Amino acid sequence: MRLDAALLIGAACLMAACAREPAPAPDDAVRRSMDELRAAALTTIKDPARKKEVSGLVDQLERSFAEALKVNRTHLARLWALDADYDATEADFRKLFADFNAGSVRRRDQFVELRDGLIAATTDAEWNELAKTRVRVLESLVQPR
Repeated sequence: MRLDAALLIGAACLMAACAREPAPAPDDAVRRSMDELRAAALTTIKDPARKKEVSGLVDQLERSFAEALKVNRTHLARLWALDADYDATEADFRKLFADFNAGSVRRRDQFVELRDGLIAATTDAEWNELAKTRVRVLESLVQPR
């Protein structure tokens, strides 16, 4: 009897593990998240001109996050290559990180500008109504993959 129960529990655990959806690829996660934000904004905002403006800003956010993913992948590839180079110097590593950090500052500033644009294009009530979606979207984008 105990063996049967253990087998049933094991089979149930295996089925549950297999039934779980795999995490989306980072590019897919960005697209899905921005689609969710865009849909929420289009439902929340009633003014057609502001709807169009917000949709365009979300498009820019999507491109910004997608570009950040690409830059991060490139940076990691360069870091691995540099690490594999026996003759790489400390100066080589410092330059690699300085270049990456400068780009990070630009991307951060761009994100803040886009966020400010979204605030300007929404009313206080609309911004507050979109709060849960905005938080969920940002959290999904910073999840490790």
